[in-house]
Amino acid sequence: MKNNNSIATHHIKANKNDIAKTVLMMGDPLRAKEFAKKYLKDAKLICDIRGINIWTGTHNGHKVTFMGHGMGMSSMAIYAHELFEFFNVDTIIRLGSCASYIPDIKLGDIIVGDNYYTHSLIGEGYGFKNDKPISATKELIKLISNTLEKDGTIDYKVGGLYSSLWFYAPSFFGEGIKKDSSVEHALNEGKIIGKEMESYILQVIANHFNKKAITIVTVIDNLATKEFSSSNNKINTSKMGEIVLKALFK
Repeated sequence: MKNNNSIATHHIKANKNDIAKTVLMMGDPLRAKEFAKKYLKDAKLICDIRGINIWTGTHNGHKVTFMGHGMGMSSMAIYAHELFEFFNVDTIIRLGSCASYIPDIKLGDIIVGDNYYTHSLIGEGYGFKNDKPISATKELIKLISNTLEKDGTIDYKVGGLYSSLWFYAPSFFGEGIKKDSSVEHALNEGKIIGKEMESYILQVIANHFNKKAITIVTVIDNLATKEFSSSNNKINTSKMGEIVLKALFK
C-alpha cells in the first residue's frame, strides 16, 4: 500500500509528521545528533541521507527536530527550502559557530544575529539583492536575547553577521570582505560583529516563504585578537541549544 504521508525530495526522505514545526539546524550533523540526545526525550533518527542526521523528539512536551545542514550557503539553501516548502516547517533556528571582528568578544561568547550581510548573489534566486542586509525575525531576536539576559551565565551580544562565500580568502582583506563594498562599510560602522557562512540565505528563504528564522552562533575564533580554536581545543557550543529551547519552550 502506498504511504501518502511520505515525502521524498533529493535530500530528505520522511513522513510529513516526522519533522517538527520548529527545526534547530547546525552545520555538523554529528552535533545535531549530540544535541538531540542531550536535550530531547525519545529522540529518533528520521533520516540520514548524505550523512545529514535529522533527529526528532520532544522537549518539555513540545515536538522538536535537530538537523545538520552542512557548510556554506548552497548547502543551507537546499535544506531550508525543502523544510519550508515540502515539510511545512514554521521556524528554523541555526545554531552555529562564527569568528568575531570585535576584540572584546571572547571565545565562547554567543552572538544573536539581528541582520545578515553577504557578497553572494545567491539571494537573487529569491528576488533579494545582496547590497542590502536582511533582518532576522524580530520576535525571535527579542525572545532569545531576553532569555540570555535572564539566564545571566554567558556573555552575549546582538549584532550583524557577515555570511561569507569563503572560509579562506587570501585575495581579499578582512577575511573575505571586498574593499569599498556595502559589507566593508557595515563592518567599519560597527554593524557587523561576526563572520559565518549560512545565516543570510536561511533568512532569505524564510522570508520568501513567510516563515520565521534566526541564527545564533558561538564565537570560536577572534579575527581582531588572532585567537583561534581548532579540533584540538574545541569551544563548547551546547549552551546555545539550552538557551534556545528555554526561550521557545519554557
